[in-house]
Amino acid sequence: RLVRITGNAPLFNQRFSCGYAPQGTLTVPYMSHSRGCGAAAAARAARPTRVVMGASAYSHPQGDAAHATQRVRLELSRACREATAAVLGRASARTRRGARGRAGPRAVCLSRSPLFGGSMGSLTQIFSLYKQAVFCLQPPGDSVARAAIIDAVALGCIPVLFVPRMDHWHYQLQWDAWREDSRLVVDGEAVIRGDLDLLEDLSSIPAARVARMQATIAAWAHTM
Repeated sequence: RLVRITGNAPLFNQRFSCGYAPQGTLTVPYMSHSRGCGAAAAARAARPTRVVMGASAYSHPQGDAAHATQRVRLELSRACREATAAVLGRASARTRRGARGRAGPRAVCLSRSPLFGGSMGSLTQIFSLYKQAVFCLQPPGDSVARAAIIDAVALGCIPVLFVPRMDHWHYQLQWDAWREDSRLVVDGEAVIRGDLDLLEDLSSIPAARVARMQATIAAWAHTM
């Protein structure tokens, strides 16, 4: 039986008309642009930023129809801006009161949009942020596969997925043995509805669990 091997499952509404089916397609990881760093070395890096998203909020017609891609990305960008603004506001208030504390506020969430087409300059900036972050948000695009998932893992950042198919459709041979302790899957529709405060949920994850996930990625990322 013919099995198609691909780094990216076909676009949502073309999957079956093109002859692809979940049981007949084997996906393999993208070649990450960030592989030069090494996840083991990245795992030892300081991570002053809690959450990073490197994704543009422009329309993805296939994904917009299937999983409201643009709405998820816009909501995540808004949440990032508001969370960091709140931290900066509290730090400014402490300064005005003359309160003592650490030199600068910790960034809660940073969102950066790569240039359309992904120039290496913009990607390098995003990879630098991935290396400094604990969690890397990975909203879907036109398809459920993202090269950025591999980039995040290669840089020791825990990927956060928003569509179940982003998780179980991909990289079974390379990821299944350690997938559970290396990523988070949340409900993208709940994010859009405002039923889920994602940043609050990520902040509430126990430090021991975060450390376990980071250790898993450091030990296994090379298999991707």
